[in-house]
Amino acid sequence: MTFAKLSFILGLTAGFASIVLWFVLNFHNSHTGQSHAHGITPTFIMVLLPAAAAIISSFLTLPRLMMLAFIWSLPLCLYLILTQSVFVWFGVTCLLYLICYFLMRSNVYLNLHSKKGQFPPRV
Repeated sequence: MTFAKLSFILGLTAGFASIVLWFVLNFHNSHTGQSHAHGITPTFIMVLLPAAAAIISSFLTLPRLMMLAFIWSLPLCLYLILTQSVFVWFGVTCLLYLICYFLMRSNVYLNLHSKKGQFPPRV
Protein backbone atom coordinates (compact mmCIF):
# COMPACT_ATOMS: atom_id res chain seq x y z
CA MET A 1 0.00 0.00 0.00
CA THR A 2 1.40 3.39 -0.94
CA PHE A 3 1.75 6.36 1.36
CA ALA A 4 -1.00 8.18 -0.56
CA LYS A 5 -3.56 5.41 -0.06
CA LEU A 6 -2.62 4.91 3.57
CA SER A 7 -2.83 8.62 4.36
CA PHE A 8 -6.18 8.81 2.54
CA ILE A 9 -7.66 5.92 4.52
CA LEU A 10 -6.27 7.07 7.87
CA GLY A 11 -7.35 10.67 7.28
CA LEU A 12 -10.90 9.70 6.42
CA THR A 13 -11.07 7.29 9.34
CA ALA A 14 -9.80 9.88 11.80
CA GLY A 15 -12.09 12.60 10.46
CA PHE A 16 -15.25 10.49 10.53
CA ALA A 17 -14.36 9.01 13.92
CA SER A 18 -13.98 12.53 15.32
CA ILE A 19 -17.38 13.48 13.92
CA VAL A 20 -19.02 10.42 15.48
CA LEU A 21 -17.32 11.10 18.82
CA TRP A 22 -18.44 14.73 18.63
CA PHE A 23 -22.06 13.63 18.24
CA VAL A 24 -21.70 11.28 21.20
CA LEU A 25 -20.07 14.02 23.28
CA ASN A 26 -22.80 16.55 22.58
CA PHE A 27 -25.99 14.57 22.12
CA HIS A 28 -25.60 11.19 23.85
CA ASN A 29 -23.21 11.92 26.69
CA SER A 30 -23.91 9.48 29.51
CA HIS A 31 -21.82 11.52 31.95
CA THR A 32 -24.06 14.59 31.85
CA GLY A 33 -27.37 12.77 31.68
CA GLN A 34 -28.63 15.23 29.07
CA SER A 35 -29.60 14.58 25.48
CA HIS A 36 -28.26 17.97 24.39
CA ALA A 37 -25.23 19.92 25.48
CA HIS A 38 -25.23 23.56 26.42
CA GLY A 39 -21.78 24.22 25.00
CA ILE A 40 -21.98 22.86 21.47
CA THR A 41 -20.20 25.82 19.87
CA PRO A 42 -16.75 25.36 21.48
CA THR A 43 -16.63 21.65 20.68
CA PHE A 44 -17.95 22.36 17.19
CA ILE A 45 -15.05 24.74 16.61
CA MET A 46 -12.41 22.55 18.29
CA VAL A 47 -13.48 19.09 17.03
CA LEU A 48 -15.92 19.15 14.13
CA LEU A 49 -14.25 21.81 11.99
CA PRO A 50 -10.79 20.19 12.25
CA ALA A 51 -12.38 16.84 11.37
CA ALA A 52 -13.89 18.41 8.27
CA ALA A 53 -10.50 19.93 7.43
CA ALA A 54 -8.87 16.51 7.81
CA ILE A 55 -11.41 14.91 5.47
CA ILE A 56 -10.90 17.64 2.87
CA SER A 57 -7.14 17.31 3.28
CA SER A 58 -7.38 13.56 2.69
CA PHE A 59 -9.32 14.01 -0.54
CA LEU A 60 -7.09 16.79 -1.90
CA THR A 61 -3.78 15.55 -0.41
CA LEU A 62 -2.98 18.82 1.34
CA PRO A 63 -0.43 18.15 4.10
CA ARG A 64 -0.57 21.71 5.47
CA LEU A 65 -4.31 21.47 5.99
CA MET A 66 -3.83 18.17 7.83
CA MET A 67 -1.23 19.79 10.10
CA LEU A 68 -3.66 22.66 10.69
CA ALA A 69 -6.34 20.14 11.70
CA PHE A 70 -3.89 18.50 14.10
CA ILE A 71 -2.78 21.76 15.75
CA TRP A 72 -6.35 23.06 15.84
CA SER A 73 -7.76 20.02 17.62
CA LEU A 74 -4.76 19.36 19.88
CA PRO A 75 -5.76 21.45 22.96
CA LEU A 76 -9.18 19.84 23.39
CA CYS A 77 -7.81 16.39 22.55
CA LEU A 78 -5.15 16.73 25.23
CA TYR A 79 -7.84 17.69 27.71
CA LEU A 80 -10.08 14.78 26.72
CA ILE A 81 -7.20 12.30 26.93
CA LEU A 82 -7.14 12.96 30.68
CA THR A 83 -10.77 11.93 31.10
CA GLN A 84 -11.62 8.36 31.96
CA SER A 85 -14.27 7.83 29.36
CA VAL A 86 -14.80 6.95 25.73
CA PHE A 87 -13.58 10.42 24.79
CA VAL A 88 -9.97 9.26 25.19
CA TRP A 89 -10.41 8.22 21.54
CA PHE A 90 -10.18 11.88 20.57
CA GLY A 91 -6.48 11.55 21.34
CA VAL A 92 -6.22 8.67 18.88
CA THR A 93 -7.90 10.67 16.12
CA CYS A 94 -5.60 13.62 16.80
CA LEU A 95 -2.57 11.32 16.60
CA LEU A 96 -3.89 9.93 13.31
CA TYR A 97 -4.01 13.49 11.94
CA LEU A 98 -0.31 13.82 12.71
CA ILE A 99 0.53 10.44 11.17
CA CYS A 100 -1.41 11.38 8.03
CA TYR A 101 0.52 14.63 7.81
CA PHE A 102 3.84 12.78 7.83
CA LEU A 103 2.59 10.24 5.29
CA MET A 104 1.38 13.00 2.98
CA ARG A 105 4.64 14.92 3.33
CA SER A 106 6.71 11.85 2.50
CA ASN A 107 4.48 11.07 -0.47
CA VAL A 108 4.76 14.64 -1.81
CA TYR A 109 8.54 14.56 -1.27
CA LEU A 110 8.94 11.25 -3.10
CA ASN A 111 6.74 12.39 -5.99
CA LEU A 112 8.63 15.66 -6.33
CA HIS A 113 12.01 13.95 -6.54
CA SER A 114 10.87 11.13 -8.81
CA LYS A 115 9.55 13.66 -11.36
CA LYS A 116 12.93 15.36 -11.53
CA GLY A 117 14.73 12.06 -11.95
CA GLN A 118 16.33 12.48 -8.54
CA PHE A 119 15.75 10.25 -5.59
CA PRO A 120 16.00 11.16 -1.94
CA PRO A 121 19.57 10.96 -0.66
CA ARG A 122 20.50 7.88 1.27
CA VAL A 123 21.65 8.32 4.80
